[in-house]
Amino acid sequence: MAEALRDENKEAIIDLLLSDDTNGKNISVIAVVGMGGIGKTTLAQLVYNDERVREHFDVEAWVCVSEEFDLFKITKSILDAVPPSDNKDLNWLQVKLREGRKLQELGRQIVEKCKGLPLAIKTIGALLRSKLGIEEWDRILRSELWDLPVDETNILPALRLSYKYLPSPLKHCFAYCLIFPKDCILRKDEVILLWMAEGFLQQSNNKTMGEVGEEYFCALVSRSLFQQSACHHLGQLPSLQDLSIVGFDGVVVVGSEFYGNDSPSIKPSGALRSLTFERMLNWEKWFLFGKNEGGAFPNLASLYISDCPKLTGGLPINLPSLATLRISKCPQLVASLPRAPAMLNVGLTHCNGVQLKELPSGMQKLTMEGFDALESLPEEIVGYNSYLQKLIIKNCSSLVSFTFPRGGLHSSLEKLELIDCDSLKSVSLGFLPKLYKILIQGCRNLESITVPEQHEDDGTMNFNSCLQELRIKGCSSLVSLPRGGLRSALKILEIEDCMKLELPTPLDYSFLERLQLYKCDSIRSVPLDLLSSLSRISIIGCTNLESLTVSEQNLRDLMTSTIWISDCPNFVSFPKKMQMLLPSLQYLSINNCAKVESFSEGGLPSNLESLFIVRCDELVANRMGCGL
Repeated sequence: MAEALRDENKEAIIDLLLSDDTNGKNISVIAVVGMGGIGKTTLAQLVYNDERVREHFDVEAWVCVSEEFDLFKITKSILDAVPPSDNKDLNWLQVKLREGRKLQELGRQIVEKCKGLPLAIKTIGALLRSKLGIEEWDRILRSELWDLPVDETNILPALRLSYKYLPSPLKHCFAYCLIFPKDCILRKDEVILLWMAEGFLQQSNNKTMGEVGEEYFCALVSRSLFQQSACHHLGQLPSLQDLSIVGFDGVVVVGSEFYGNDSPSIKPSGALRSLTFERMLNWEKWFLFGKNEGGAFPNLASLYISDCPKLTGGLPINLPSLATLRISKCPQLVASLPRAPAMLNVGLTHCNGVQLKELPSGMQKLTMEGFDALESLPEEIVGYNSYLQKLIIKNCSSLVSFTFPRGGLHSSLEKLELIDCDSLKSVSLGFLPKLYKILIQGCRNLESITVPEQHEDDGTMNFNSCLQELRIKGCSSLVSLPRGGLRSALKILEIEDCMKLELPTPLDYSFLERLQLYKCDSIRSVPLDLLSSLSRISIIGCTNLESLTVSEQNLRDLMTSTIWISDCPNFVSFPKKMQMLLPSLQYLSINNCAKVESFSEGGLPSNLESLFIVRCDELVANRMGCGL
């Protein structure tokens, strides 16, 4: 085990020594660190004696350093170990060491001028690496380019210096590229061909023109005058499963650089499961892979695109494994949904140009938000007969009506949410036999909620018999619920901030178990006898509520176990004979109801377990008469 690890370390050090970064002009130090006896010297000897190392270097020397560190003795030992050479004595070596210390000091001062900016430090480092003389470093340190204001040109001084010290051929090549717009993505092979055609590449005896162009291009990249595209060849990472590309303003197109290969035999992003593009402010196009976009992203399950204001088109056509698609704040995007038989969840926000054609047959949830031009439910959805279970329509300011004809979506829809659609005036809840949960919220101009006429001979008798939960909030223009109820098994009804709403007469909600009324100022009374299954009722902030009633024609035991009344300043009375009609009542809370004076004659139900009376001054004053 130890021998295998030592061989591995040996090969790693040899790779460093023989790498392209090591040449006669650069002095590199490789440190081997560890506690005494671990084998550092043995490892160094193995590397030193390796035939590949001896053939690579013209001069080699082995010098041991004692625990007593003496710079003069170490320098002399190194010089003695090196074969004799013209004009290289102890004094020469010490001069070189002093030059190194001077370069170190100059380097520190130059780095300080970079002011901690990573790009500036990277750029100036690449420049200094090609300039090894003290005088050259000193000129760079004292250059007037450091003092030019950045605000006027938006160019870092380090980049100016990098360009100033470019060899003449590289300057020509870089200047030529100024014909391209800022942030343009260039393919390296195309740029080299253009340089070649312009005659910018210098002939070399042992290199092809393509190899010379490659050197030029890499030199400009190392000096930060070119930057590699953020999406460069990401599609060729075979094990990449999750990829998020966020805030890369330099990306204008996603295409061949992303895929990395146009060969149809190699499928890009083969392992990718989740892909996110977010805050790509200059992204305009997503080019497809190959001619017919076949094979890219075979295992992609989730695709998220958000805040890409310039993106105009080009979603992948075929995504066989896609389960979730969410597109948000892409106002210029014009595209159809991908062909994705496995897609379950689609969310579209502020992207009016996305076309809802050929909806995936297995889609279970669809969210449409911010579709400003939507006036009625699209025909593609109305006629959509599939497995769609949840539909959310939100902030669609032009939506006027919501209705379903017979057929289509009614066969599967279970949950419906209509939120912040200011122009919505009517909602028809017909022909939705599996619908069990509805939320209508923030539709300020909604006036009516209707159900179709019931016909015994057309199969619509139980058109919404599964409906169990109805929540209506912030619909200030709503006047009434459907007369005669919803002909359903409705169990939960919550109404909030509906100032004009009045309970219909007759009120037929015989299956209702929980009723909550909040800030419904037009409601004056609640007929408990028409809510025979009601177990819990909460009435809060209904300023004109006066009473809970039971008709004398319906004197029967009620199932109500909890009554909560709060902030109803005009509430005055409970049902007569409540001690008999409410035998199941266990919890009663009355809060801030100043006008209520007493309970009904006969007192409170005998099974009452909890009673809370808060800020009801008249009732407290008459507590003796109430049997309290």
